[in-house]
Formats: sequence, structure tokens, C-alpha cells
Amino acid sequence: MTYFLARILELAVQDEYPSDLLHIMLAKVNRRVQKLDRTMQNDAPWAEQTQDFVMEIMDEARNLIAKRWTSIQKSADSAGKFRLAELRKPKPQSDTTLKLLSLRPYLQHLHNLELVPREEKPFNVKCSPRINGREIFYQTSNLWNRFQNLISVSA
Repeated sequence: MTYFLARILELAVQDEYPSDLLHIMLAKVNRRVQKLDRTMQNDAPWAEQTQDFVMEIMDEARNLIAKRWTSIQKSADSAGKFRLAELRKPKPQSDTTLKLLSLRPYLQHLHNLELVPREEKPFNVKCSPRINGREIFYQTSNLWNRFQNLISVSA
């Protein structure tokens, strides 16, 4: 499986897929390699060749992603309207805090809520009796006999 994933990654690198897809594919292949390393026997003759091939493809993908990132960083147009000083403005802790101001009063209300007891009624089952399996067998066998008789009469 790892070999085939590496082949797909190789084709994606050749077709110059977007970097985010290459990165995801690279992570998937890497996870497979890590799992395989834990379970693989060192005496498998094909393992070393396959591992070399997979590592080579992974290096190609990493190099392509790194090359693209370097060109983005060096490009004068890549910054556009973006200013590095803007990175200092976001405050992840305060920007991602979810405030549920009305949750505590609601939970307190639920805690204090008195439930009205319901009167207990017995459960009365009103359903048709079960079909006896033997009756179905006799009905279907009778139908089958009638069908066979119909065929023999018409033949």
C-alpha cells in the first residue's frame, strides 16, 4: 500500500498539484511508512528497495513544497497588501474564547426546575398474534405444489 501511495504522490509531484494537497499526501505516506517501520522485518529482500523508492519520492515532494515556499517568500508581489506587523495584532487566546454568558443561568434554571410526576398507567399491548412458522411453511409448500401442478397441466 505504501508503494502505491508513493506512486500516486510521484504522479502528483509530476503534475504539479497544489502544495496543500502534496502536503496532505506526504503526511499520509509518512504515516504509512512509520507504521511499516514498526512491523517490518529487516530480512525482507524487497523492503529496502521499496523504502528507498518511497523516501526518494517523499524527498521530491518536500523539495517541491520548500521551493514553492521559498519563491513565495522572495517574491516582491507575494506580500501584496499583507504587512508583517499585522501578525502581531491577533491574540489567539482572546480571539478564540467562547463566552456563554447566559449558560449558567439556564443551567441553574434546569437545576431548580420541578418536574410534575406523571400518573403511572400499565402498558397494554394490543397487537396481533405472531404467525406460526409451520403455517407459513405449509402455505408456501401448498403454493409451490399448485404451481407445479399448473406447469404440468399446461405442458
